[in-house]
Amino acid sequence: TLIMKAEEKNKDFIQKLTARHPDLTKGSRHLALLIRGGLSTKEISVLLGLETKTVNMNRYRLRKALGIDQETDLFEYLKGL
Repeated sequence: TLIMKAEEKNKDFIQKLTARHPDLTKGSRHLALLIRGGLSTKEISVLLGLETKTVNMNRYRLRKALGIDQETDLFEYLKGL
């Protein structure tokens, strides 16, 4: 699938993310990859066939799993890995 190809191309990022946050679910890793790729919530919702509210909730859960607060830019945090 498209996400698996994206994961392959971003192996270093996935490895760093998993090393720093080993408890992340596969779904959280996929979401992190899409956010890091610069996709908006709306674009992610269309791509995954989810409601934007669901994507926003998943973003919130990802933030909590990563231990970052609302002031920290999620995209910038992920880009920095």
